[in-house]
Amino acid sequence: MSTYPETRSATPAGQQTPTWKTRRFSIRALHTSIFESTAVQQTTGTSAVSTVKLIDIAIQNNNNIYNATSGNYATGTNIQSLLVACSAPQKAIFQGYVNASFRVIMPLIAI
Repeated sequence: MSTYPETRSATPAGQQTPTWKTRRFSIRALHTSIFESTAVQQTTGTSAVSTVKLIDIAIQNNNNIYNATSGNYATGTNIQSLLVACSAPQKAIFQGYVNASFRVIMPLIAI
């Protein structure tokens, strides 16, 4: 599971708003995860776990990946109801993140 702040509005041309900064942070965090995983693997010879790697594994296994937000976690698409492998306490943790305006990226099943 990965959490990233939601972006709420488009950035006006030429302006650096908090939304733009949030997007930049999220992209940088994903790239950092890739670099970290690669560095560990190259220096130790052992495969490292990262968000990007887990998403890659889920895609290779044809698992659905959900982008849960406050607008679709418990209503609308209702991603929460699709998480049959998660316990009630785990779902409550995810709910806390989306309530705090984060998005949670997760596969349908545990990897």
